[in-house]
Order: sequence, then C-alpha cells, then structure tokens
Amino acid sequence: MLRVRFTVARPLAVPRDVAWSRLADLGNMPMYWRGHRRVDVIGVEGDLAVARVTFAFPGPHNRGLARIRMDEQRREVVLEYVEGPLRGVVRNGVGDVEVASTWDVRLSPCFLPLAPWVRRHLYVGALRALERISG
Repeated sequence: MLRVRFTVARPLAVPRDVAWSRLADLGNMPMYWRGHRRVDVIGVEGDLAVARVTFAFPGPHNRGLARIRMDEQRREVVLEYVEGPLRGVVRNGVGDVEVASTWDVRLSPCFLPLAPWVRRHLYVGALRALERISG
C-alpha cells in the first residue's frame, strides 16, 4: 500500500467558532472536503461517529467506512478510515490562529501507478479544504 503523510495549515480569516462549526459539521463535509461526495453518519455514541463515505472519484473502489471522533474542547476532528481505498488517520483542528490537517494514510494498491499524482492531489485538496473552512 502507498503511504501518504503530510501536514498543511492555513491562517484563520474568520472567527475561530465559525471555522470550528464548519469543520465539525459532518453532514456538510463535501462542501469543504471536495474529495468526499457523501458522508452518511450511520451511528453515534458519545463523541464517536461512524460514517459511510463515498469519495468523489468514479468506480467500484470509491466507498469506505470511517470512525470520526469529535473533540469540541480541543476543536479537533479525527477521522480514522477503516475500510475502503483510503485507510489511516486524518487529524483536522482549529487553533487560535490557524486551521490544520495532518494526514497519515495508506492508499489501495490500485493507486500505485498514480502515486505521485495522488500524493499531490491529496495535499492540494487538503490545502483547498482548509482555505474554504478558514475563510
């Protein structure tokens, strides 16, 4: 499997509470994280949600399952992709002056021929998502 790790951040151009409300709104994730076509929460227990994710690329390998932990006190959303073409952890958080995203994921072997493009695509996609959340 192809491992992808990176961290990106953008300065806040809106109040921290606004950025947090955008980040924590799982139903509207595709509005900010455009690599997600749908995020359907199928269960919630305390601060942990389980969601079926449909990614924005076509084909039979575009669905997955994620455990999503919301930490309102730390203003952090941690997605653990446990099934599908993407597996691993993505940590998104709102700080005092910036919003940040840290990725440590593995991609399905079917993406190996496109590895350089996929890495760049995920990095740029995360950066653009943070710009939409923070601005």
